Amino acid sequence: MLRRALLLAAVMSVLFVTQADAADWAEKMFNSLEYDFGDLARGAKAEHRFRIENRYEEEIRIESVSSSCGCSEPRLTSRTIESGKAVELVTEFNTIKFKGQHSATITVTFASPFSAEVRLKVQGFVRGDVVFDPGRIEFGSVEASDGAEKIVRVSYAGRDDWKIVDIRSSNENFEVGLDEQQRNAGRVDYELRFRLKKGAKPGYINDRLTLVTNDPEHRLIPLAVEGRVTDAVSVTV
Repeated sequence: MLRRALLLAAVMSVLFVTQADAADWAEKMFNSLEYDFGDLARGAKAEHRFRIENRYEEEIRIESVSSSCGCSEPRLTSRTIESGKAVELVTEFNTIKFKGQHSATITVTFASPFSAEVRLKVQGFVRGDVVFDPGRIEFGSVEASDGAEKIVRVSYAGRDDWKIVDIRSSNENFEVGLDEQQRNAGRVDYELRFRLKKGAKPGYINDRLTLVTNDPEHRLIPLAVEGRVTDAVSVTV
């Protein structure tokens, strides 16, 4: 009886180590295993891209991805990862149907013969008092010589003294103006004017502005900026 128990314990120990090793090699392919969206305005576009890089010699295939909460919607740019290549797991946080603090576990299942399961964590706080319209700055495809301009309306309902005191960005090609449109009975409306400077370097832009408020508990609110800058096309006859 004791011998059988010891044998069973040994088998379980081997299985545990094998499963742990499987999770370990798979986790090493991810650039991170968790992400905090922080405070989000209602209706804001919020997504994060987990990079999955195949560091091994064999091709690896992802069987499925799933989320434990409807607040997060994951999708893959590709299910097959060739050796030395990378794909992205794009995780979008739903700021329209959900309010308040929410978190989700994203499960990534790798197909045999290299079976493994990796769990990612995402979380965020969707504010019910701040609304962006539209939910992100999206300027599409523009030539570098043209630049681009967009307007976003920011609405707040709550404190009479609530203000946006600053707008931050690390991108030197962005210029932003802000006009307070109205303030009445706890409601404040702003018009945010975004400009992409002429001469911006060609390429895909996936960046953000950060609105800084005087709210001591929720000071920072991100606003996504997305688009593509192209070279001017010249035609010679």
